[in-house]
Amino acid sequence: DQSVIITPPSLSVSTSARPFLTARFAQAALHVRGHVTCLSPPCDGVTVTVTPRAGGSARSASPGNSGKFKVDDVPPGEYEVRVSRDGWCWAHDTKTVNVGKEDSMNIGFEQKGYKVPLRGVTASVKDLDVQHESGSKQRLNLKPGQSEVCLPASGKYS
Repeated sequence: DQSVIITPPSLSVSTSARPFLTARFAQAALHVRGHVTCLSPPCDGVTVTVTPRAGGSARSASPGNSGKFKVDDVPPGEYEVRVSRDGWCWAHDTKTVNVGKEDSMNIGFEQKGYKVPLRGVTASVKDLDVQHESGSKQRLNLKPGQSEVCLPASGKYS
């Protein structure tokens, strides 16, 4: 539903001998708000982009030290909200929200790890164990042509 929502929804007026000329109505402009959780806060370099699904201009915000973001003046409609930062991977990097009569709030994104580029994966590799310098282990299953893997912590792996 792409209906236009006008604000305020109603306005009480009193008329007398003169016409009432100061009524102001406008299309509702709402907010998309949420939080980004990073493995090593603050979330420097992270961008959250809100794009109308029906087409139109995208709007972006960067979470502050608290990880919170807010995109202002969003008209009602369906939007794709995407989190990004080069070299980072996310539990889910895209969510769809429907902005209606109220702000869209509590949209959460969680960093899952760090992208590591791969080269020359020509065969499937099952159960490849790698160990982080802290001693934690990660089991990888690689597929032919795979170009990257997401590791849960920064640092050295062997």
